Amino acid sequence: MLLYPVCYGDIEADEVTRLGGIADIVIDHKDLLSYAEPWRWRERFSARTWMHASESPGGGGPRPIDRRFEGDVELRPGLRLLHTPGHTKSSCCALLETEGGILFPSDSILFTATGEARLARPQKGSGDVEALASSVAKLEIEPFAAVAPVVVPGGRYVHKYRGTGRAGLFVSLRETLAGFSRI
Repeated sequence: MLLYPVCYGDIEADEVTRLGGIADIVIDHKDLLSYAEPWRWRERFSARTWMHASESPGGGGPRPIDRRFEGDVELRPGLRLLHTPGHTKSSCCALLETEGGILFPSDSILFTATGEARLARPQKGSGDVEALASSVAKLEIEPFAAVAPVVVPGGRYVHKYRGTGRAGLFVSLRETLAGFSRI
C-alpha cells in the first residue's frame, strides 16, 4: 500500500519492485488527482487507486479512482484505512493490526526533525478544525503502540516520532489543535 503518493522516482520504484510491489494506492487529497506521481505508481505496479468518497470525483475521466469508500475500510485482512478528516475532507491514516498495531499517518500527523508530533494545518477549502479534533479523538481509541515514520520518496524528509509514547503523542496533537482553534 502506498499512502499519500506525492513523489515518484525510478530508483524508489525499483526498490519497491524488489520488495514485492504495490497493490493499492490511497489518494487522500483531492489535489493529488492533478499530480502525475500517483498515476505513475499505478501504471508501474498495476495498482488499484482508493479515495474517500468525500472528495473523490464520480465517473471515469482520464484518472479514474478504482475504489471509492465511505467511513473506514479494510484494504486487506489486518490493514484498515481510517477516515481521519480535518487536514482535508478525505484524509486517511492506515492501521496495520499486528501485535501492538502500527499507525501510518499519511501527512495528517507530521513529525519535526526533532521528532515532535504535530497535526497538519487544515487545508483551505477542504480542511476543518472540528473534524480534525474528532479525528484525534478517534485515533486515541484505536489500538496501536507505534507510529510509522513519515517517508517521502526522493529524500525530501524522513522523520519519526521520538516522543514519550502514546500519551505524549496525543498531548502534542491536542496542543497543535489548540493553536489552530485560536486562528
